[in-house]
Amino acid sequence: MAIPQLELDLNQTGSEITRLLWRTMPPEFTSGISLLITLGKVAGVIFIVYLLFLVIKSIVSIRQALRMKSIALNVAEINKKLDILLGKSDKKIKKEDKEERKK
Repeated sequence: MAIPQLELDLNQTGSEITRLLWRTMPPEFTSGISLLITLGKVAGVIFIVYLLFLVIKSIVSIRQALRMKSIALNVAEINKKLDILLGKSDKKIKKEDKEERKK
């Protein structure tokens, strides 16, 4: 069996060179590459699904962090009101307010 030769010109484009290269490849090699291309497509789809999962997870975690922050502020406000009701001195309350504002 004769080995096909590539007849390359300097005036040929990249797509023409690729077409000639694929024609001269043995069928066993091209069938193996088609399997690799299929596996690459599957890996790409799995990667896209994973990225979507990460985006959704980050959105949920951001919303959860914001909710926790508002709950913490509400708890601090409730603590202030309880301190006032229980008769803590105003100096301690003002000192705690300054510490909370620093956070």
